[in-house]
Amino acid sequence: MTSACLLVAQWKQADQINDHKVFRPQLLSCWSKSSSSHPETPGVFSLGRTQGLSYFSQPQLPSDLNAGYPNSFARKDDQRGSPVEQVIAGMQFAAQQAPLIKPGIVSYRNNLNKILGTLVSPRDAWVVDACMYDGTLYLHIHKTPETSFPDADRFQYFGYKFESLCTGGGNTEQQPPVVDSTSEFAIIVQVGLGVHRIVLAAEVDSADPPQSTQGLAEAPEGLPVLTSCLELKTYKPPHTQGQIATLYNLKWPKWWIQSFLAGVETIVLGGRDDAGMLTEVTRISVHTMPAVAAAHGARWDAWQILRFGESVLDW
Repeated sequence: MTSACLLVAQWKQADQINDHKVFRPQLLSCWSKSSSSHPETPGVFSLGRTQGLSYFSQPQLPSDLNAGYPNSFARKDDQRGSPVEQVIAGMQFAAQQAPLIKPGIVSYRNNLNKILGTLVSPRDAWVVDACMYDGTLYLHIHKTPETSFPDADRFQYFGYKFESLCTGGGNTEQQPPVVDSTSEFAIIVQVGLGVHRIVLAAEVDSADPPQSTQGLAEAPEGLPVLTSCLELKTYKPPHTQGQIATLYNLKWPKWWIQSFLAGVETIVLGGRDDAGMLTEVTRISVHTMPAVAAAHGARWDAWQILRFGESVLDW
């Protein structure tokens, strides 16, 4: 396309089912980022290192997701941003370990989440900064003002608290451990979307322990098996038809996009009640999400979402 503007409504009218090619994500490398409170190396990225990866263990039920809030919450510094240079550094490190086909696009997964999610939430505004250099398009995360709502900080804490409970953080009422959102583990994958070869960096919440994974030969030496990686999400189980529609029409496609792009095959859901009590933990297969959502009346089309993503990148 050569138009200065891609109109989503027009694109949907002209969209046609075709033999769309999507290549399974290939794990290239990883990095670990230390906590901002680390006594010796605060906020340091370690390329190719897995010490930041936490393995999953079943949390005790019920558990109070409020425990430790707000005094035991180490928050991210969102003002620092996430420059694409870190992804470039990770890609260059991977290229030193094994030959790497030159990508057409380099980005954090967050940017692709926004682009592909447009069909799901067309009213959500987003901005992506882009720079073309030597035939490769580099996408930089552009921070935009977020809509605030009551108790947003507490709900964010619920998510990190759930991660902590699922990775050995425990649930001690007298002295709850610090819930630290400043450390991270991220994988670098190469994925194909239509004609585009894309190198993505994606933060990973957790992974199944090595003894419970399959296909160990698939993982590059020293890296986790991609199929063992997990996304962890908290949510309120729906009870009304409106809540069910919101879950399967809005939340599920966003979760699917996020996981599918990085090659994560399993999402662990932590169901909570209004008071913030974790009452259930279930697993869902990313591959089955489009069909399960459709069975509950959802209207999103996974293949159309991918075709739209390719069209935006073409444009």
